[in-house]
Amino acid sequence: MKKKLVALFSLLIVCFLSACSAIPSIEEKPAGNDELVEYKNTAIQELNLYQETKLANNLYDEVGYINLNYILENSIGEIENEKDKTVIDSICSDAKRDMDSIKILEGIPSFTFFSLQERFNMGEVSRKDLVAMAQIVNKNDSLSIPFLSPQIAHLIKQEYSNLTKLKYENLNLEYYGNYNGYYAIIMYDTTTGVAAVVTKIEIGDVVFYYPTAGIEIIMCKIN
Repeated sequence: MKKKLVALFSLLIVCFLSACSAIPSIEEKPAGNDELVEYKNTAIQELNLYQETKLANNLYDEVGYINLNYILENSIGEIENEKDKTVIDSICSDAKRDMDSIKILEGIPSFTFFSLQERFNMGEVSRKDLVAMAQIVNKNDSLSIPFLSPQIAHLIKQEYSNLTKLKYENLNLEYYGNYNGYYAIIMYDTTTGVAAVVTKIEIGDVVFYYPTAGIEIIMCKIN
């Protein structure tokens, strides 16, 4: 009887071990998974480099800059969810083609600066435009802040620095939108002490409440 129990116990152990070995590990990865991950990473790096090269060698306005980023981010998302290398290659090719189709600004533009009052008096800025700017200046939290291409921002600051003889690195630029081809900006020297006093400015019966005295919206346009 004792021998039978030992034999039965041994058989149960063998069966248990066999069953355990048949259960796949939850950490086990499908064959070729590492290779696919590496392929995706290479494709993503290639697209990042392609976009960086585009920005380094070309000039884009804010629409072009946004589109470049959208194409890149959207393509990366598609690559991350794809399992077929051929499709990944196609995604990369399509993304590069779409980036190539985005309009490039020719040459290095220069800018002319104007007061907001002057442009309104000349009819270049409408009352509706004034209201839109005032809502942003007056901190209407329901509004989204307009986006300005970093390339255009750099050129505007550079031009303003040359014009005013202020150091480029000390200038701060705040953007309030593009109206009839004019960039609405506030530019000031961060090293200059200014009074933090709310200043009321009225243009065309639209009221602006600026948080700092002497710092107001100016308009600039590509020549």
